[in-house]
This record gives sequence, structure tokens and C-alpha cells, in this order.
Amino acid sequence: MFRVNIISSDQMLLFEAKSVILPLVDGYMGVLPRHSPFVATLDVGLVTIKTAEDEEKNYAVAGGVASFSSGFLRIITPAVYETDDLNTFVEKLDEEYKRAHEASQRYRSIKLNP
Repeated sequence: MFRVNIISSDQMLLFEAKSVILPLVDGYMGVLPRHSPFVATLDVGLVTIKTAEDEEKNYAVAGGVASFSSGFLRIITPAVYETDDLNTFVEKLDEEYKRAHEASQRYRSIKLNP
């Protein structure tokens, strides 16, 4: 088993895992306890974690970086949601993007007095 830490801007998750499947920009990658060290770029997709209790958990990530060394997998991503449905995750990302875009437009419309 190995430790898995998923870090996003608003949460941090920690697991003991038997295996993890990562969505990389050039395909999927499986990670087992004695995997060689690596750093990889994540794509938008599902991270599948098989926990120490033999549960399978799926987390949708919005890209990011994953690194593995000394029995510790670190995943850093702008957004993570526990879900089995990638479409729901993409919809949530779209909603967040629209809110951020609207806030940006409001900010740009503010006129400051010299």
C-alpha cells in the first residue's frame, strides 16, 4: 500500500491505496506500491483509487500534476470532485468558469475616479 494525497484550491484528501489509475495527457497510467518515481501532467478525467479497504473511489480532476516517490503519490489539481460521472464534473467546471467570467466582466466595468 501507499499514501495518496489530492490537493486542490479548496480541499485536501488523504488515502491509503492499493492502486491508482491516473488520467494523463497522453493516456491512462496505473500506479502500484513499488512504482518507480515519476512526475506527470494530468488531463481532465477520473482518478480511480482502490483503497486499503478494497473500496473503489472515483475523483474527477481538472488537470494538474501528479508525482510519485518514496511510496507517496501527490496529485495537485485546480479542482476535484468525488463522482462517477465525468459529464457532471464538466458541467460543474463550466458553471464555475461562467461565474468567474461574469465576476471578471463586473471588475472590468468598474470605473475608478482619477
